[in-house]
Amino acid sequence: CSRLADLWKAASMSWARSPETDGPRVLTEIQKVLTKEEMRSFNLHEGNFIPLRDMMVALDAHGLKQPYPELVPLLDRIDRLGGLQLGSLLKGGGGWANELETSKLAIGKLLGEVLDRLGEHASHPGPPTLYLVSAHDTTLVPMLSALSLYDGNWPPYASYISFELWEETDERGAPMHTVRVLFNGRRLPLPGCHVDSAGRMPLDDVVKGLAPVIPKDEHKECLTKKKSSMTKKGGDGDKF
Repeated sequence: CSRLADLWKAASMSWARSPETDGPRVLTEIQKVLTKEEMRSFNLHEGNFIPLRDMMVALDAHGLKQPYPELVPLLDRIDRLGGLQLGSLLKGGGGWANELETSKLAIGKLLGEVLDRLGEHASHPGPPTLYLVSAHDTTLVPMLSALSLYDGNWPPYASYISFELWEETDERGAPMHTVRVLFNGRRLPLPGCHVDSAGRMPLDDVVKGLAPVIPKDEHKECLTKKKSSMTKKGGDGDKF
């Protein structure tokens, strides 16, 4: 998706220009341990904490030896910076419009499939059904961001998001469907949705609230702004 690549490039440049305030201090400490070549191998010279964070957190989660034990005291700070950096990437370089577009292109298709499944089961009730989708932490973070629920903390190992469809009856006896979203078992009320005491929200509210981050024409929306403009004008647009 070339448009998403453009947004991430702009976001990367924005992060490099003004990293989180703890970033320069952590980099200074890392430079005391790593050689210049090692710094470049982790892209740390660009203020990119994610590759080093991934390696250290993965080794720590599996109880394996760290190649740079001097950096272990910095692990929590590096982990935090990686989470903030990923959150910054999902802002698309700044501004609500870019953040919305980034969410739409990064995770909107999957989120749309989830909503479609919920809608199908609400329209055609049947036995309880469980759908499992295996993903990475870098899938969960865009999902949380699109739901306006990402707090800058990288999800721990084995994290999950669940969407539960509930069926009840209203005061007239008509079917009423609600949705509950959970992150690692914790209820996540979506902004703008009415939430009951059990953390459930009307399905219609959830679908309406998330509509802005669901792509309508993914191929067209993935074109860069320049390519999209050329396509509209005709000419060589069909080459892209």
